[in-house]
Amino acid sequence: MSKINYSYDIETDSLFIYVCEDYVYEMSVEFDACIIMDFDVNGCPRAVELLSASKLFKIDKSYFNNLNMLKVNIFIDEDLIKLNVDLTVNNQEEIIEK
Repeated sequence: MSKINYSYDIETDSLFIYVCEDYVYEMSVEFDACIIMDFDVNGCPRAVELLSASKLFKIDKSYFNNLNMLKVNIFIDEDLIKLNVDLTVNNQEEIIEK
């Protein structure tokens, strides 16, 4: 399992999740208006950008600065790419899982 990291841009409401190791970029694939995935030269997914992230996860933008946990699973076969992003945020009153 590779270590992942993330950055969040509150102005554009974009969550960028990426592998923390060097790789040679090959291409990006836009799956819809909100999801862009970057692949390396071996066809492995290495980064995901989620546009309008607060709308996708149905949480306030400010919560992305307080992520307690971020877990990403990507499943790829010939007919399907499945992306699952789990995150836990702390809103100081309770922990919210999305």
